[in-house]
Amino acid sequence: MFFEPQPPTAPTETAKAARLEIMEEIVAREKIRANELLVRGGKPKPRGRVWTAEQKAAQAAKIRSWQPWKSSTGPKSDKGKTRSGLNAYRHGMYGAAQKQLAAVLREQARFIREINRLRMDKALFIGDKVTTSHNKVHSPMAILRRNRQTKIVATLGPASGNPEMMRKLFEGGVDVFRMNFSHGTHDAHRKNLETARELEKEFGRPIGMLADLQGPKNRIGKFKNDRIEVDAGHMIRFDLDDTPGDENRVCLPHPEVIAAMKKGSEILLDDGKVRAVIREQGKDHLIAEIMTGSKLSNNKGFNIPGVIIPMPPLTDKDRVDLDAALEMGADWIAQSFVQTAADVAETKKIINGRAALMAKIEKPSALEFFAEILQHCDGIMLARGDLGVEIPSEDVPSVQKRIVRQTRDAGKPIIVATQMLESMIDNPRPTRAEASDVATAVYDGADAVMLSAETAAGKYPLESVAIMDRICISTENDDTYHAIMRSNHPQTEMDASDSITVAATNVARDIRAVCIANYTTSGSTTWRTARQRPDVPILSLTQNLATARKLTLSYGVQPAHMPIINTFAETVEWSTKIAKEKGLAKAGERIVLTAGVPFGTPGSTNVLRIAWVE
Repeated sequence: MFFEPQPPTAPTETAKAARLEIMEEIVAREKIRANELLVRGGKPKPRGRVWTAEQKAAQAAKIRSWQPWKSSTGPKSDKGKTRSGLNAYRHGMYGAAQKQLAAVLREQARFIREINRLRMDKALFIGDKVTTSHNKVHSPMAILRRNRQTKIVATLGPASGNPEMMRKLFEGGVDVFRMNFSHGTHDAHRKNLETARELEKEFGRPIGMLADLQGPKNRIGKFKNDRIEVDAGHMIRFDLDDTPGDENRVCLPHPEVIAAMKKGSEILLDDGKVRAVIREQGKDHLIAEIMTGSKLSNNKGFNIPGVIIPMPPLTDKDRVDLDAALEMGADWIAQSFVQTAADVAETKKIINGRAALMAKIEKPSALEFFAEILQHCDGIMLARGDLGVEIPSEDVPSVQKRIVRQTRDAGKPIIVATQMLESMIDNPRPTRAEASDVATAVYDGADAVMLSAETAAGKYPLESVAIMDRICISTENDDTYHAIMRSNHPQTEMDASDSITVAATNVARDIRAVCIANYTTSGSTTWRTARQRPDVPILSLTQNLATARKLTLSYGVQPAHMPIINTFAETVEWSTKIAKEKGLAKAGERIVLTAGVPFGTPGSTNVLRIAWVE
């Protein structure tokens, strides 16, 4: 909203200021009216009678001193008769005028909310500071919350890898930043991570940082003239000779690939633009026939559908990048080109709990072994770019739905990524098909949607975030979306913690609670809650800052880092206080709280409570 170019009919700053002034005058007038009603003691003013200041003060003192819950005798009526305290409370002085007072106060509260919204809107555009009830001055976004449950991940790059732009992206709706280790230097990534930590301190809100490893990317060698022309039926040789190639041959510097290929296997080059079929396999070469395509150029990548290539899950570069990312303090590590569960297990052993591990699904073999891969990782990224090259395009939508569903059932976060708003790299608006693609991922129940080149190198990174934010909000406000989420609840596990979490979701819906609060150490309780896809936000309280940062990726979760607590009573107190401060709840509203006793024991959720916000 902030960064979206305003349409011609948008109100000017002068109009907003005038409207704000009018609203403040209305509230002042309503306050006077409410005070008059209160002074009358909730009793309608008799016709033709004018109350003096002394009479008003005496009546007000009588109302303030009367405590019907402690006395069986109510205040006397005009005729000197008395009523029981309860009867007077229900039918006496708190009658028609009290209802009128309540209506005035409700209208006053509505005006005050509108004034706060206008003040915030004005601050977003002209940089004013906003003051909270605690007399602390915050940046406007420090007291705003996202109006959606689905999270947004944005990739940093030349167009966005600087403090000013990162701040704007965060204010515009980004929840997690992605550092792409296929590009950039370690120093550049470290500076971006430090910027995110400064934003955390400024806004009082955890920010997740995702380090994406390059992985074993397969590429052909170079050509003498940088490129060649090909057409259907053209025969070309792939070999291990690193001499620059020509129309007849080119280097393929991967002996393990040559060994794994068979006669009739396909090789897709340049993201599938050129398709070739292997006609002959030698010890150190392959002879292939071009089936489709028109040109090849230096160092283009290639994919081999349906073939598991015996290569290490981490290249030498990946290992160096992984050490650097962990040393920087990255919260998530994304491993590229995962093929089997063994690939993930090796990486997780190296990480050793220092970050959460996300497996990128972009190979057909990963789909075959997906259940095992899911068991060994902490989250999933569905990278549809390379995956869409290696499997038929018509299969991608059904694969997306299946992967999202399985990952959600496991209680782990999933990102749907790649080419979501691809046209916005060069254009200020997406295509209708792209908007539908983002909405489909939200309808499927994804935890997060991701922007890649749109924010890393595109011309319109802010607009990309803004439109993705609006698409998510619009989709989540659709009745169909809520029907889908409620009809696709995962099966309850034979586990007390999961049963409590499911019950909390149902109770929150039945009593119309405004949020579900979890106290968690490892994040498992919050992930269990998120997999239920509740209608209300999830306030996750944790004393572990690393856990809070990891949870920024999960559906509907508003993580909050808090001091160590020792009793359940403290949990209730902190939950209601933070829910109110974050704007998730107001005084008089209810929240549903879950926690585990004794504290600090992961997976021990065994308490459910309904708490009122004071």
